[in-house]
Amino acid sequence: MSLKYKIMAQENELPPIMANAREDLAGSLGGDFSPGDWDKILAQAHEKLSLSEKPPQEAWVDVIRDFHSQRYWGFTPDYVKPKPKPEDKVLGKRFIWYCFRSFLITKVVVLYFGARWSADQEPINGYIFFGAMIFMITSYGLFIWRYSRGRKD
Repeated sequence: MSLKYKIMAQENELPPIMANAREDLAGSLGGDFSPGDWDKILAQAHEKLSLSEKPPQEAWVDVIRDFHSQRYWGFTPDYVKPKPKPEDKVLGKRFIWYCFRSFLITKVVVLYFGARWSADQEPINGYIFFGAMIFMITSYGLFIWRYSRGRKD
């Protein structure tokens, strides 16, 4: 519920019939309207409700029917809430995880299979050794690329 709608409801400008207006108007829609669109939709619904000469219950049903029959009064239910930015997450914990994964786990694999490959020249040991090296380099590269974009210092 937007702040403007709450203030209007507190000032008793909106009738009690519109207490659940969002659910009544758009409860069955697949998308959502932006907060700005909701302010306009609620204002328009209140205007249509106040202009009607029918009792509030019947008038509200007519407003809901009109909203759906007129294709949501020209508003599009395509609002997507903004996703949190990666900078908002705790970077220290992620860096510790990358270090643990890349240094400890991958280093053990690199050392073990590097020693095995140099000792007996089995091709599978070489593939695992180079795969672990590529994984380690790619992991750090991805970390640096992901957290260096869009930074304004």
